[in-house]
Parts: sequence; C-alpha cells; structure tokens
Amino acid sequence: FQLAGVITVVDAANALASLDGHLEASKQIAFADAVVLTKTDLLGDTDRTSFDALIQEIRALNPTVAVHDRHAADFDLHAVFSPRGYDVASRGADVLGWLALEEALALNGAESRHDGQTAAGGRHTNGVQSFVLTSETPLTRDGFYRFLRTLQLSAGPKLLRMKGLVSF
Repeated sequence: FQLAGVITVVDAANALASLDGHLEASKQIAFADAVVLTKTDLLGDTDRTSFDALIQEIRALNPTVAVHDRHAADFDLHAVFSPRGYDVASRGADVLGWLALEEALALNGAESRHDGQTAAGGRHTNGVQSFVLTSETPLTRDGFYRFLRTLQLSAGPKLLRMKGLVSF
C-alpha cells in the first residue's frame, strides 16, 4: 500500500474555535493535502468575516492545501478522492517537527491516553483523549441519534472529532 493523500474535514461553523482550542486540529490541516469544508451552507452573510478568517488560517497552516467547499456548486467528490502522490516532506517544517517529536516521545516511552488505555507512544497530546465504544448487537437509529445529540450537548466545543463504523 502507498499513501495516496490525506483529506481533512473542517467544520466551517466551528473551526476557528477548534483551531484555537486544539493543537490537533491545526496539525490535521497542516498534514492534509486536501481540506473539505462542511457546514458552509449554515453560514449567514454575517459569518463571511469568520469564513474569510478561517480560509486565511488554513492557508497560514498549509499554503499548498487544496480547499474544497462541500456545498459549492462545483464541488467534485471524485477530485477530492483522486489518487495523488503524498509526500510528508512537502508539508513543511512544522509537520516534520511534529513527526520528529512524536517519534522522540515514543522512543523515550512517553505515555498518553489512547483508545481508553494508557499506551506508550500514543498519538494524541495536549489533553486529547480517544475512546472506543463497541456493541455486539446492531444499534437502533433513534438510539444512536439520541446518543450523538447527548454527546454533542455534553461535550460541546470540546468534541474535536468523531469517526466510526455503526451497524443498525
């Protein structure tokens, strides 16, 4: 296998707060060769200044990243996922420095929280934690959506990202 690209999804409505509060959010943009902006359809005319500031922040973190607006008329999903050569060295000095720091921490046996366990060389820093929820039985859609709403209400802006596979 060869890495074909790194895509980072950015919530345009909440991104500036995430970037201010989480180094991980900045790192994800810096590592990416493509950014997909979501929730731009929720931004009103008064949010234009914030949107422009977000684009400037993305460009400051990663001047060469391709930025795609999920809700733009010309959004091309195929272009986002088309294979391309990914070269971590082309991402800049910050990215290389972060990778070197993570490697040094792993070699020194630094511990961090990862997937609900303490593990040497974990990938999250600065108070970012990850956890895994598993179920042997399929979930109901209503129950899952209630869980998501509860998590969103309780975590609010502290929720950096979520990903997973769900069986209904």
